[in-house]
Amino acid sequence: MCGVTGIFNLDGWPVAHRGPDGEGFFIDSFLGLGHRRFAVIDLSPAGHQPRVSSCGNFAITFNGEIYNFRELLKTLEALRHVFTSRTDTEVALHAYIEWGSPCVERLNGMFAFALWDKKPPFSVRN
Repeated sequence: MCGVTGIFNLDGWPVAHRGPDGEGFFIDSFLGLGHRRFAVIDLSPAGHQPRVSSCGNFAITFNGEIYNFRELLKTLEALRHVFTSRTDTEVALHAYIEWGSPCVERLNGMFAFALWDKKPPFSVRN
C-alpha cells in the first residue's frame, strides 16, 4: 500500500513516510507533500512521486488506481499535454491542470490525492 502525506503550515514556518518501491518529498516553503511508493502500473523511476508539473505550479501525491487513465491520457495528449510517464498519477495531475477540480468527475477508480496549486488566488497571511 502506498502512503501519502501533506503538511500545510499557516504560520509560514518551513515543513520537512510506506511502501517498498521508493519515497519522495516536495517542499515549497510552508507546504510539503510526501509519498511512499508501492509500484503497480509504471514500475520505472518515471513513476516516482510526488510529481511536479513542468511549469512548477502544480504538485501531486497520489494513491490508488484510475481505471480509465489510458483513455484520459489519449484525450489529454490530443489537448497537447506532454507526458513523461505512463502513470495514472501524471494523468490526474494533467487532468487537474486542464479541467480544474471538476476533473475528479472524469476519474473512474479508487484513489486519493493531495494536490498543490501554487497559482493565485492562494495567499498566506503574515
